[in-house]
Amino acid sequence: MTDIKEILEEGGWYTGRKIDVDDWILQLKNNRLTPPNITIIEFLSEFGNIEYSFMLPSGEFGNVKLVADEILPYVEPSSLHICERLVDEPIVPIGTIFNDTAYLYMSYSGKFYMSGEGKLYLLANNFIDCLDVVKNQKDILRIK
Repeated sequence: MTDIKEILEEGGWYTGRKIDVDDWILQLKNNRLTPPNITIIEFLSEFGNIEYSFMLPSGEFGNVKLVADEILPYVEPSSLHICERLVDEPIVPIGTIFNDTAYLYMSYSGKFYMSGEGKLYLLANNFIDCLDVVKNQKDILRIK
């Protein structure tokens, strides 16, 4: 996992990082999207407003971008509610993956999901594993 820590640090993350996410929460509310719980607020305050970039096994550029302005205006509340029913818990849009071609969500229980092209996938149960799955193009579970 050393390479994942390097990706985090190169993106601007550091131990003890804590940013203000009040604007993020307000944007979720203004877009009629699911509000974050404390788990998601703590995650966003540590890892949010950063783009994590890396090379994929294919040699192509990959990224995970946790920036509110990049995703919140584009998520439809009705689509989000369908996804929530599929995973049986609230999920919050937190970013994009692969140069904005897929959306990244975090559930109240801390799981990470990806949606794109009408499909929903479970990526991982925590952010470190999520980055590892995305960077190394590991197999993922399709929900729908």
